[in-house]
Amino acid sequence: MLKQIKHLKKSLTVTFREVLSQPNATFNVRIFTPLKGRKKLILRLIKNEKYFILKNIDGLAENQIKELCFKVSPEPIQGLVGLTYQLKDITYDPSPNKPPDKAKTSYHLDSYQSAKTSNVGFITAAPIFSPNSEIIAIVTVDSEINIGTILDEYQERELRKIFQEYCDNYLSEVLSLIK
Repeated sequence: MLKQIKHLKKSLTVTFREVLSQPNATFNVRIFTPLKGRKKLILRLIKNEKYFILKNIDGLAENQIKELCFKVSPEPIQGLVGLTYQLKDITYDPSPNKPPDKAKTSYHLDSYQSAKTSNVGFITAAPIFSPNSEIIAIVTVDSEINIGTILDEYQERELRKIFQEYCDNYLSEVLSLIK
């Protein structure tokens, strides 16, 4: 299974490099799933908050991050994971760590989240739905390479198409590892 996961990541990386015109970029694939257990129960019952936590899977990311989670509901949501959950669609940010301008939304990150994501130069995220249309995971692809500009219409359409196909066709195998 690990060999297959590495092959899938490699094929996604090659395609992302081509679409983003970044031939030397490296990419990390990360999977966030709903927080479970006692902590989830407390947050859900007392604060009515829902969080997604990073599940580290060998072969998907070069640098593993421990205990990284983002609030996805209610407002204020955190990070691109929270935005993806809210919009229920693929999102991306070509330069998430540039100082926000007036048009850019704040990601409401705490100091731990900021420290762990400070080297991210590009990120895209996609929701994974259950058969009953509930978001069961959010997949992100990030790179330290700063793309720096908004993608043109063609690049954005290609990026969305590739990422959606990857999520639809290959992630059921990966998700089976984290159940």
